[in-house]
Amino acid sequence: MPIAVDRLQDLKVASTRVTLRGDRAVVEAAGTLACRTSNTASIKGSASVTVASSAEINLRGCKLGKVQIRPTAFGGSFGPFLKLAWPSSIAPKLRAEAGKALVAACKDLQR
Repeated sequence: MPIAVDRLQDLKVASTRVTLRGDRAVVEAAGTLACRTSNTASIKGSASVTVASSAEINLRGCKLGKVQIRPTAFGGSFGPFLKLAWPSSIAPKLRAEAGKALVAACKDLQR
């Protein structure tokens, strides 16, 4: 029986910063995402993660550089499971999706 922690509970963006150096942009953000199970779930619970992230992109050609998403805290009743899944399952997917979004935004700027 899968347990889905798929209901958004809270999203907080604590800080954002974009630094431009020549053709290179560095985007940094920090925040917290909290989710919970639905009210009809067999096992009810929640999970949250606070992250600090950064990504680099070359604005000439939209070539993606380094993307980092570092967890600084895990919480909720399913927080320990989230922490275990972070390195192998969650972090790679988040880095890939963040990279895609940054490249798409860069290409939109060039239109």
